Amino acid sequence: MEAKDIISKLNTALKSEVEAILVYTNTHAVCECPHLKLLAIETSFDEMRHAKILSELISDLDGKPALTSPDTRLIYDDDEEQLDHIEDLEEEAVKLYEELIAEIDDEEIVSELKKILADEKAHLKDIDELEEEWAEDDGDDDEEDDDKEEED
Repeated sequence: MEAKDIISKLNTALKSEVEAILVYTNTHAVCECPHLKLLAIETSFDEMRHAKILSELISDLDGKPALTSPDTRLIYDDDEEQLDHIEDLEEEAVKLYEELIAEIDDEEIVSELKKILADEKAHLKDIDELEEEWAEDDGDDDEEDDDKEEED
């Protein structure tokens, strides 16, 4: 694969990371759940590191990093909707990095992409854990409602 093609693909990944930074930073600012706030700010730092790595890889290939702001959805009805959107972004990122790793034949670049992919998979695991926590909390709420009904 030619350098210009690699640069183009890395810039696609970079745009994805910029979008994730915006979404996670916004989520931290506006969500109500303290666990989601923590997940968002911690993950935003990972996404910033990813953007830095991708920018450096692009520059090393004599390319120009495309640090543009994509059209990014930042308004949600509730925390659950925000988390669903974040989960979608992470799933798309995993798919993108798996494709890039399969297509790019530069070992140094692939090594860095594998590290980013591992982070993205860890983010999905964190999201799953938060969803499970919320599901347990909802179950507890249902039990409390049942207890209240029995008292009446």
